[in-house]
Formats: sequence, C-alpha cells, structure tokens
Amino acid sequence: MIIFMTLIFYSCILIMLVMNLNNAKPKKNIILGATIPVSHQNDARVAEIVKQYKKESIIAHIILTVLLIPAFFVNMSANFFYLMTWLVFAMVGQQLPFVRANKLLREYKKEQGLRGEKSKIIDLKLSTIDIKAPSPWISMIPFVLSLGPIVCTVANPGNGKLGALLFIYITMSACILLCMVLHIFVVRRAKDVVSDNTDINKALSVIRTRNWAKMFIGMNFFLCATGYVMFADFAFSVFTANTMFISIVVITVVMIGFAMYVEFDTRSKQYEYTTANPDFEDALLDEDDYWIWGMFYYNPNDNRFMIPDRIGSNTTVNVAKPAGKITMGLSALLIAACPFIGAYIYYADQVPLKLEFTDTAIIATHMNEDYNIPLDEILKQEKLDEAPEIISKINGYATENVFKGTFSTKDYGVCEVFFSTDATEFYLVETEDERYILGK
Repeated sequence: MIIFMTLIFYSCILIMLVMNLNNAKPKKNIILGATIPVSHQNDARVAEIVKQYKKESIIAHIILTVLLIPAFFVNMSANFFYLMTWLVFAMVGQQLPFVRANKLLREYKKEQGLRGEKSKIIDLKLSTIDIKAPSPWISMIPFVLSLGPIVCTVANPGNGKLGALLFIYITMSACILLCMVLHIFVVRRAKDVVSDNTDINKALSVIRTRNWAKMFIGMNFFLCATGYVMFADFAFSVFTANTMFISIVVITVVMIGFAMYVEFDTRSKQYEYTTANPDFEDALLDEDDYWIWGMFYYNPNDNRFMIPDRIGSNTTVNVAKPAGKITMGLSALLIAACPFIGAYIYYADQVPLKLEFTDTAIIATHMNEDYNIPLDEILKQEKLDEAPEIISKINGYATENVFKGTFSTKDYGVCEVFFSTDATEFYLVETEDERYILGK
C-alpha cells in the first residue's frame, strides 16, 4: 500500500510535467501564458526562453522525484504525512519555471513593442449563433442508470449491507445531475472571443464547446460506473479488498486519461486552426495584463465569475470578483492544510485504542469516545478467534495500525470496526441497529 500510495502522488507531478511541457507549444498565439504573434514565435529569444523553461521544468521534476524516495521507507501514517507535505512543495515547485518564463516573455514583448492594440472585444454576432454540440441530455442515460443501486437499496430496507453505501449512491447521482446543469450553463457561456472576426471566434468556440460537452458527458458515465463497482461489491461480494481497490483505481486512471485526452485534443485543434488562418494574427486579442503570472485571471471590468481558460478546455475564476477571491482563498487554504492533515493522521496513528467493559456499557475510545454501547441494547456478544478480513472501507480511518469506522468484512458483512493491529482479543457485538467488531 505504501508503494502504491507513493506512486499515486508521483503521478500527480508526472501529469503536471506533461501539462507544463505542453504549455510550451504555441496555442492561439499564446506561449507559456503570454500572447506572442505568430510572426515572432520562432524568434531566437522566444525559442531560448522556451528551451530554458523545458529544462527547468524537467530539473524541478527530477528534484521532486528524488525528494519522494524517503516516502518508500516509512510506515503508512508517516508516509501519508510526508506525501501531504511534499505535495505542497511539488505544486509550487512545478510552477516556478512557468512563472519565470512568463515574466521573461512579457519583457520580450515590451522590448519588441508587441503589445496588442485590443485588450477587450465584444462580439455581439457570436452571441446569436447556436453552436451545435453533444446535448447535455445525453447524461440522462448515466443518471437513470445511477439510480439502479438506490432503487435496489430502498427496495431491500432490511439489508443493512446494501444500505451502508446508500449515501454514496445518492451522492453519485447528485453529482451527475450537477454536471448536467453545469454542462448547460458552461456551454451557453463558452464563447471564445479572441478577435473582432466572428468567423474565427465561432470556429474556436465550436472546438471548445464540443470538447467541453464530451468532458461532462464522459465524466458522468465514469461516475455511474464507479457507483456500480461499489454496488457490485456490497450486493454480490464480487470483490476482495485488493480487487475492489484496483477496480476503483483503474476507473480513476481511465477517467484522468480521458480528461487529459480531451484537454490535449482541444489545445491541438486550437493551435491547428489559428496557425492555418492568415487573418488570426491581425485580429489579435492581447489579455496578458489580466493574467497574473499567466495563470490567474484578474479583471475588475469583467462581470463573470467563471470564465474559460485561454487555452484548452479548462475554466478558471475571476479573482477580481468577491466570489473569485473566496474560491481562490479556499483553494489556497486547502493546499496549505495538507501538511496539517497529514500530521493529524500521523499523530492519531500513535494514540492507542482503548476498549472498556463496564457494568453498563462497552466503551471504545481513540482520541475521543467513538462508541458507547449500552449493555441492555446488546442482542449478541461473541468472542472471535481472529481479526476479521477487511474487504473495503466505507468511511472512517484505516492505516497499518488502526481500523476505525464502517468497513465491509468478508465473514460479517458491513460492520462498525474498532481495533488496532496489535489487538489480541476480538469481539462481535450486535444490537438491533448495528453490528460491531471490537478489539483490544
């Protein structure tokens, strides 16, 4: 598990490296977040900046990879703490070459007098054009399919094993529905206004809109598939702990691969169209002043909260707006909190679990009181010969040392589990509402 977790974190910077190297290729007259006319994209100075950027990106990746090596040689909780701390440095470190290159390209533009004449364009004709793209209603297929596990669970209220994941099934369906709504909203606002030439704007808007539609619809099918993998496990016990985990990972990898394919396909088509269109350079829109470091959009005169990124199929927020500031601030806090989350889990893994049998209740304590089971509510209490085989975690806490929360087990179904790996005694406790496996 430690090796697998470390490789998952490494894949994050590997994806970032691929994306960063792709940013060095010109798209819609944009190189590394700076607007560079086609006639200057092969200039020796531009080529030098791009070459140095690629070199620095690879060096940063190698350094971060080397820093990841110690994570292979610690226990699980220490591994997670190390990885969460490393991730913060990785996210910043991988972007430093981009910031530096963007600054140099802006200086080059200033020296060459390449500042575009237009900084904002409104294309009223484009707003009246209906762009054909895959309909958001296609997502009704995965949405209806995603209701299957919910219906089966509700139809079998006495099967607590099925009901354990009801909330997750509902969440999956809700996410698909939300993606449908976002699909409708985003596609309507996906107009790519980069020049005063409506034909150019329409062509680029078609590329972005169609790929956005593919992204939303594809993700909805992946969400539906994930829900059914979980349902198959709990309804038919078709998975072991390893195969369940591997199945989820495979779906996730395919989903990420699909998202990257759509992103690179969008970028490639944008580049092919703009370089093949002789009118594009004369109609250049230069928004560099609105993009801090070429990454963060800040335009007080733009009333939009969410806007399309300048290249690819991504979206971003307008940091000049209150909602944009809040979104960016929360994102920064979440990133900054990563080491503290890792530290908490590491600390919690060192705290011993305590199981007490009193005259009135069975009390399980770890950090706080987790379970207090009154004796008069216990229908069955049985001492087990060994620890149960865990298939998967539904919710809760699981490391090499501690298992605490709701888990699917091989012989006892879905249970509330509370034991450490050094426990020597295990008890099966059943009440009218719950089944517990406790260890001390």
